[in-house]
Amino acid sequence: MGPMIYAGKVPSTLFELFLNLSGFAPFAGKTFDEYLIQTSWFIGTIMSLYLFYPYISKAMKKHPNSSIIVLFIISIVSRLYADNYMYANNPKQWFPPCRLFEFGLGIWLIKNRKIFDFIKNVKINLNKNVIKYFSDISFPAFLIHSPLLTIISGKYSTLTTINFLAFVLSTLVLSHLIYYFNKLIHKRFTIITNV
Repeated sequence: MGPMIYAGKVPSTLFELFLNLSGFAPFAGKTFDEYLIQTSWFIGTIMSLYLFYPYISKAMKKHPNSSIIVLFIISIVSRLYADNYMYANNPKQWFPPCRLFEFGLGIWLIKNRKIFDFIKNVKINLNKNVIKYFSDISFPAFLIHSPLLTIISGKYSTLTTINFLAFVLSTLVLSHLIYYFNKLIHKRFTIITNV
């Protein structure tokens, strides 16, 4: 499924499998080449950031502009700290304080009434179904793009136009399939839980 399986590094315990699938592998000191799915770090990071959500949301209600500036400063300081003192696994990607500003920016945009109204009233010329579809497959695409790129770049020494098109097409097809099966699972789960 990714470089880890191709390198023969399958998780040896259920705990390691949990760390890989939950995205908490970097928090346990695992390196990227030990991941089952290299992009799973994002899941652990976003779940960790949601622990901060109630506090960030409350601060944004009271002092939106000051809060976003404070989050920006925390992110910059955290990134400087990560660059100088945290050497394993590119912590700027997965260490939650490094991502606080990006996470908080989404909250700030929604809480800022003028920006929210502007976004809501902007007339988009694209078909809304197309936008919804691509937003629906964006997370599966994020999860599989790295393993696919590894497969394609590992199989071919240079990234040609054909390889790139194969990568994009593979990403779109697999993202659609993952989205479709996820939708089926949710539908079946809803039927089971509503009985």
